[in-house]
Amino acid sequence: MAWIDSVLASLLHNVFLPLIVLSVCLRYALQRDYTARRLKFQAWLSNYMSYRETGAMLEAKEILFGKLESIVSRDWYLRNLGLIRILEIGAGSGSNLAFYPRNCHLVAVDSNPFTASYLRRKLARVPVLLEMFLVQNGGSLNNVKSCYVDAVVTTHVLCGVKDLDAVLKEIARVLAPGGKFFYVEHMRHDPGDWRRYVQMLVDPLWRRLFNGCSLTQELHDGIQKSTHFASVSQCKVYSARSKFVGIFLNPVLVGIATKREFVRRRPMKLSNAFLTTRAM
Repeated sequence: MAWIDSVLASLLHNVFLPLIVLSVCLRYALQRDYTARRLKFQAWLSNYMSYRETGAMLEAKEILFGKLESIVSRDWYLRNLGLIRILEIGAGSGSNLAFYPRNCHLVAVDSNPFTASYLRRKLARVPVLLEMFLVQNGGSLNNVKSCYVDAVVTTHVLCGVKDLDAVLKEIARVLAPGGKFFYVEHMRHDPGDWRRYVQMLVDPLWRRLFNGCSLTQELHDGIQKSTHFASVSQCKVYSARSKFVGIFLNPVLVGIATKREFVRRRPMKLSNAFLTTRAM
């Protein structure tokens, strides 16, 4: 039976092993190519949807982001120039750039690297300076220093996060004391509303098309009760969308959360009795 063992060993080394290696490499290549194509498609789709979304939410965004003008930077260099630094999570194709103060500094964060090309095209047409483009998600902003930015912005981003508290904690960390978190996020419809059931039905497909975005994410209480901010002011609005899109991306939660200011502790005053005791 030695010859059988020899034939099997030869087949294993000369046929099966190369086939196994080839199949693994081929599967990896196909999977990688599919992932890249999926991300490219999502970047294109996000850019296309952003034009429709901006037109529908124009008034709400003008009011909300208009408050960026009143922020005074904690960075002394930017403060002397009358500028601020903004970090946008899920910057995408740059649908919010037109609402930002002139010459502000921007740190753009997005989990999809293929959105960068769309973002840079719009940056060429607006007076906003891009400091960094980071391929990260909102739950891990490890490339951003603590207390580095004056404002954080998210638009239809929190709907796709798995750990909302972790993201809010990171947002509070990178914000300067007294910094503001501006957000525009879609919500699920009220219980009993037939549109809520449509959202639940479409949600699995929607997640795949829009990089994990969920139509049924509950954000109102999660942000309102967050311990990472000193105050939260938010309201629910209905955007003037087309009836078809409005079924999925309404209502909209608009709000501002403010980080706590640093509290300077007063120096401890020691009593005369304590000083006398120590002297003895």
